[in-house]
Amino acid sequence: MMRYLFILFLFAPLANVCLGQDYILSQRTNLVQLVNPAKVGVMETDYRSGIAHRSQWSSISKAFVTTAAHFDMPLLKKKTGGHYLGAGLLIVRDKAGKSQLGTFELKGSLAAHLELNDYNRLSTGILLGYFQRSIDLTGLAWDSQFNGVGYDPSLSHGEDIQRKSSGYFDAGLGMEWAHRKKTNYSFSYALYHYGQNQSMLGSVDKLFIRQVFQASWDKKIKATTWVVDLTAQVQSAAMEIAIGTRAKYRLGIDSRYTDKLTSSAVMAGVYYRYNDAIIPMIGYEYKRLITAWFSYDLNISKLRVATSTQGAWEIHILHTGFLEKRRVKLK
Repeated sequence: MMRYLFILFLFAPLANVCLGQDYILSQRTNLVQLVNPAKVGVMETDYRSGIAHRSQWSSISKAFVTTAAHFDMPLLKKKTGGHYLGAGLLIVRDKAGKSQLGTFELKGSLAAHLELNDYNRLSTGILLGYFQRSIDLTGLAWDSQFNGVGYDPSLSHGEDIQRKSSGYFDAGLGMEWAHRKKTNYSFSYALYHYGQNQSMLGSVDKLFIRQVFQASWDKKIKATTWVVDLTAQVQSAAMEIAIGTRAKYRLGIDSRYTDKLTSSAVMAGVYYRYNDAIIPMIGYEYKRLITAWFSYDLNISKLRVATSTQGAWEIHILHTGFLEKRRVKLK
């Protein structure tokens, strides 16, 4: 395992300062549509759904709040016996600061999974939908509202901002290669905001493409499963790299052929987002059905002086299950 950790940590010095145009979620890997649409539908159960919530920098400003809901499932898996499809839905709402600069996303995804042999899978996916940006000028202070004595909110701000929201079509593409045997690993690459324009000022501004690369490794060692992954994102001159590990430890035993006895699990991990945060996380899985994760960003960027190292807290609740009663495939 240490060999794989060493290889992945070699990528960390390649990062620049962590600044991005899109919102940040520390548990992004739990929302597969945000990492790569080619991951949609890859699961042992019949469906997967979840909600996530994040609150950031409330100590220095009105909090940056991100809420997301997602659902995905495999299609035609029983009929094809090998190759199959995956479909999913993603909803994201993000509000940033006093201006409530907002992002709303409603997107559907479709993936095709090609089983190359018993151990290797090649997947491609597409993400299509609606993307909206908005802003609320209420409560903001402007230079023109200073009357010579003090701030007067009744004065006009004098800014020519005709549109307070704009919506447009958004698209993303992705590909993943995965190897599954005693040791599992995968590599994926995706493009988001392909060919997209945005503006709230009446002009046409092209939104920079966000590129996402992810490498992951996982292995089961007795009752414990270890995962190590690296996620690198580039959007124009901004780069974000997060690397870390998490472990799952099973509690109790499982019935092999019935669900009379079903084990639960405890999880813990730690991630490092280059030049930005150290992110410890803990989680609990209840009888292979419901999983809850909690993480906290410890700010180590230059902003830590203003935030007193406080960053963001984030929760994610995930539910997996079957459309008809049958035993989950044990791992």
